[in-house]
Amino acid sequence: MNTVPISVVIPTYNRENKILNAISSVLNQTLPPKEIIVVDDGSTDSTISKIQQMFSDKIRILSLEHKGVSHARNWGVENAKEEWIAFLDSDDEWLSEKLEKQWKHLEEHPKTEILQSQEIWIRNGRRVNPPIRLLKRMEKSLNKVWNFVVLPHLQFF
Repeated sequence: MNTVPISVVIPTYNRENKILNAISSVLNQTLPPKEIIVVDDGSTDSTISKIQQMFSDKIRILSLEHKGVSHARNWGVENAKEEWIAFLDSDDEWLSEKLEKQWKHLEEHPKTEILQSQEIWIRNGRRVNPPIRLLKRMEKSLNKVWNFVVLPHLQFF
């Protein structure tokens, strides 16, 4: 199976009921990443044991003392081995073609430095995204600093 030089970093803390879906959504990509790193931020529930039972041969698990999601995310970046880094929060899921679509864009636009997907927020079975004008304003601001592109749809639950 083809893979892309992407390290997916998933910081987590006490997400035993959500993390397996997040990891599965990465493993089920139509164009999977070369590396998946789960950074556990000192979970006190069964998050780590559930991950090890289901996915120990497919991902790297890094365990830290509880210092917060930003520290965990940064630790994942420091330990990533691939050229590109993608972030996924442990209570979110990706649509199956997310990385394939983003990789295609990167190949077609090699000067792109950052990609951001639009998000689909679902609460109680209903889409609750903020207005698209806020995303457009953010994209315009970021384009002043980087070659930044927003691509469609990442799914959050």
